Amino acid sequence: RIFLPFFTNIFGVQIDFSFISTYSYIALLVIITLFTGFFSGIFPAFFLSSFNLISVLKGSFLTGKRGKNILRKWLVVAQFAISTILVVCTGIIYDQLNYIQNSDLGFNKESVVVIPTRRDEEVISKAGILKTAFEKDSGVFNVAASSQTPGIKMFSRHAQTEGDAKDKWKSVKSLWVEHDFIKTYELSLLTGRSFSKEFGTDAEKAFILNETAVKMFGFSSPENAIGKKINLNHGRKIGSVIGVTRDFNFMSLHSKIEPIIIHINPERFYYISAKINSQNVPATLDYLERKWREILPQRPFDYFFLDRDYSKQYHSDQSFGILLRYFSFIAILISCLGLFGLISYSVERRTKEIGIRKVLGASISKVFYLIAKEFMYAIGIAAVIAWPVAYFVMSKWLQSFAYRTSIGPGAFIFSAVLALIVALLTVSYQTIKAATANPVDSLRYE
Repeated sequence: RIFLPFFTNIFGVQIDFSFISTYSYIALLVIITLFTGFFSGIFPAFFLSSFNLISVLKGSFLTGKRGKNILRKWLVVAQFAISTILVVCTGIIYDQLNYIQNSDLGFNKESVVVIPTRRDEEVISKAGILKTAFEKDSGVFNVAASSQTPGIKMFSRHAQTEGDAKDKWKSVKSLWVEHDFIKTYELSLLTGRSFSKEFGTDAEKAFILNETAVKMFGFSSPENAIGKKINLNHGRKIGSVIGVTRDFNFMSLHSKIEPIIIHINPERFYYISAKINSQNVPATLDYLERKWREILPQRPFDYFFLDRDYSKQYHSDQSFGILLRYFSFIAILISCLGLFGLISYSVERRTKEIGIRKVLGASISKVFYLIAKEFMYAIGIAAVIAWPVAYFVMSKWLQSFAYRTSIGPGAFIFSAVLALIVALLTVSYQTIKAATANPVDSLRYE
């Protein structure tokens, strides 16, 4: 229960612990505890009981067998390899999340307040009145209604152009918008024009395509698409292309940009988006709510900020990154404990050797190097094992993103430097302690 708020914050789910009070759970817990205790204690018990009494009293049992010593070193290598893999993976995940945060999505999601109409016919019918009322405040720059906002899945429709066979239809995402949608979301027009109330036919006969849709329909260029006829949804709407926008990531970077056809349909205004001044957000929100209640007193006022809602698409990736960060810390800590134990054992075995070297004039630095070098080799071997594994795992993970960062050397270099620093700090205490000991005491050891 102590860590419950931590896991709830990361994963966004509530964990029910009511099952703990059941008898079956308590019995299972007791069995697991006894099973773990028995098997964790059985190896040390057999190992210690196998020692010869005279050898133990003489201290010669410390020499051990070479095979067992090699096994201990390989266990340390395995621990540091796992730690290195986790550190590299964490670094690459954060590189990708940083890439997501700084990517040009093709639209501006900052300072956009979205008010859901909840498909309420009365709210939808008064979207135009709400837009006019909202735009009277100096803190509101633009207002536009639409069927979806970025991060919300669009509907697929069938479409064809002039010259296509009558039975040949292409799938395209349909986005219904109000006249000022392009301006509100700051979409970039490559050619043509946006929707305008000055053109009375825009609501019934005008389409705007994105670059991907231009390519899908087979137009040679955005300029070539202007004026072309499009039959949408089997004749339900037939019109001409009046503009082409630069591609924009309506969904997360996990997905490729799909062909989008933008057109006006007041019956599908499910969201009202307001581009506001970021300098006085509370006052602007109060104004929007006040006007909403004046026009729709029986309907609840609700809103969300587009940037926060859009970022929810990456919640699982962010949680994965946080979890890996904590696992990396735990793995490094366990590796340090394993390395510390191995160094202690090695120093105990070489106490007399260290004393002899000190008598012959070896300095503290030479003794430190003598003991530390074999463990530095272990760290190097761990890195050689870990790097290809981490690269393979992260390459697979990054494939889930249609748009992703490249795997650079930074995370690998950082993991090696971190492992080296941690290992040196762990080695330092025991080796310096052995190197500064009185040679007479070392020679009398055993």
